[in-house]
Amino acid sequence: VFSTSATQTPMINLGLMQNFLDLLLIPLKKKLAGAELEQAKHRVIEKVLSIEAETKKQFYILCAARQMYALKKQILLACELSYDMAKKLRKAGNITKLQALIEQSTYEKTQLELSNLQALVLETKEALNALMGLFGPHTHWETQGNLPELPQKHEPLESVEKDALLASIDLKI
Repeated sequence: VFSTSATQTPMINLGLMQNFLDLLLIPLKKKLAGAELEQAKHRVIEKVLSIEAETKKQFYILCAARQMYALKKQILLACELSYDMAKKLRKAGNITKLQALIEQSTYEKTQLELSNLQALVLETKEALNALMGLFGPHTHWETQGNLPELPQKHEPLESVEKDALLASIDLKI
């Protein structure tokens, strides 16, 4: 119901003006919503790439820790044999007590290092499981093989910065 009274006229004018402004602002609101959507897409891409990079890093750490663990096990076996021999030589009087204690210390230090590497393997695998969203029976996986050997020939350093800038996804976004 329209009224011609003076108190109702400003309210009608204000309502019409608001509707008219809403119509004029629709393109701007669409543009703003599009920009916000693009910004959200970029944040998602950044998060996905960050998780991917962290997962790769943890995988390489796990592979390296497993390789170091395998080598340290061989070293521990050698240290154990050396310590056993030192005990026999000490018993026969062929080496000093200090020499026997040095062998014992080396053996025990190697055992500790092996334990630390085992803990690193377990911690890294647990971090990888979390990054990959694995839990329960899906966490019983193993890596295969060793890390690849480092290349013998080095790439020229002149174009490294240019190549990195061209490959940067952050700059493309």
